Amino acid sequence: MPKPCEYEENKGLILELGRDSGNPKWIKVAYIPPESKDTSKAIYGVIHESQVSAGCEKQY
Repeated sequence: MPKPCEYEENKGLILELGRDSGNPKWIKVAYIPPESKDTSKAIYGVIHESQVSAGCEKQY
């Protein structure tokens, strides 16, 4: 299992929920904000695959 990315601050969590069957370049996601204690504040939407990275490179 890959090691999780580690950051100095909690930036929340993005979960991949699947791909759009009509256009697989769009990814269905749920974003859970860092202050959430459960999934009741999750935000659901889609993002383009070019906006995501599987790596843990440092973000500025």
